[in-house]
Amino acid sequence: MKRPATPRKHRKDTARSARRAPDNRRRRLPWVLPIAVVVCAVILGWTVARPLWTSGNTGRAGPSEIASAVRTPAAGGAAAGPGGATAEPEAIPPVAEPPALPPKPGLAGPEAASPEPVPAPSQPAESPRSAEDYRQESFEVAEQLRKDFPGSTDPIVLLGMVHNWHGGTSEAMTCWEQALQRNPNRADVYKNMGMVARQNDELDKAVELWRKAAALQPKIPDLYNLLGETLMDLGRLEEAAAVLEKDIELFPRTTQSHAILGHTYLQLKEPEKAKEHYEKGVALYPKDWNAYYGLARVCATLGQRDEARQYSQQFKKLRDADLEVHDARRTTTRKTDSVRQILANTHTHAGQIYRAHRHAWKAERHFCRAAELDSENKACRRELASLYEQNNRNAEALEVCEQLVRINPKNAMYHLNVGVLNARLQRFDDARTAIEKALDLEPDNPQFKQTYESIPQR
Repeated sequence: MKRPATPRKHRKDTARSARRAPDNRRRRLPWVLPIAVVVCAVILGWTVARPLWTSGNTGRAGPSEIASAVRTPAAGGAAAGPGGATAEPEAIPPVAEPPALPPKPGLAGPEAASPEPVPAPSQPAESPRSAEDYRQESFEVAEQLRKDFPGSTDPIVLLGMVHNWHGGTSEAMTCWEQALQRNPNRADVYKNMGMVARQNDELDKAVELWRKAAALQPKIPDLYNLLGETLMDLGRLEEAAAVLEKDIELFPRTTQSHAILGHTYLQLKEPEKAKEHYEKGVALYPKDWNAYYGLARVCATLGQRDEARQYSQQFKKLRDADLEVHDARRTTTRKTDSVRQILANTHTHAGQIYRAHRHAWKAERHFCRAAELDSENKACRRELASLYEQNNRNAEALEVCEQLVRINPKNAMYHLNVGVLNARLQRFDDARTAIEKALDLEPDNPQFKQTYESIPQR
């Protein structure tokens, strides 16, 4: 017998009553609770982990606005390997002087959250340790990098540098040769090997290695300077002059190349060119007694005896003062201090490697350790300020930049960075004061003037 149809409204009421029945609610409860727990766990995990993702991924998100190492061959990402394939981040680079921070709209923003914040470095406050302790820590840092990045040549290169700093040149060369077997395009490795060759009086080998480095990466600081000086020592004067002219073209504010080029032209019997470069060297660095020595010689050659006498007196005065400082430093510097500075450099390079591999948090710890070890180390502080600024941690970046100003108050760019960071933190009076100091040092710098004018007036 066919069952009579139930009216639609009645069916809805019946279903609603069934859902409301106590027995049915109890049967559904075991499923509802696990789902709620999982949802809460996901939300909590995302909240806790988000700062870690932010810190790790933004550590190399873009070029730093304060100070960043010049990474090769492309900044801000992985390097291009052989055949154009993406490879490991290349080269432990020298740290460049910082460019200025451009002002940002709004100037100040919220500080980026970071887990377990590491305090900005101050004066070293660790308990005394022996030179052997510092030496051991240097090798431990390099070995830890090899464990963290077994496929990268960066830790091998750093291990070679540590060996070389501690006098183990043969072990250093072995490490660098291993790195070149993995990646033959490491220009920095050829430069390092060339410096060891020159140290061992193997001048022809040094020239060969440096030419390989220049072919791979022309804009390595000091490379052409070293190459030109070595060519001059070998008597290959025309080659030396061409190389040193190239260095001045690439790095217009270089000082040593002008003096060496002056010596080269003097030997080539071109005293007018020699004098021109000596004068340029003195203009860039008034305390360069090598340039004054060259000026005294070239003026004597040109028959300008009064000028030669004046330059000779200035040369002796600057040389004696420099030697006095050098002797005082040599007598007061203990072996422990020297090894501690090596350790600080090791941590600085380790931080650069971690940063290149997008491990910003580990990089920060290494930069802070380097600053703790060496109160005068500018390289680690430039990197640390850059890292803080990239992550919008402007207050911490400001503290580090103020330390750089205390270390080198005559660097106008450091004052500018302090001014811009103060402006981002809405401290406009302090910002103007800092940029005024930068303008006192470089009154004709248009960038400084433009930045000063962009600071809001209260």
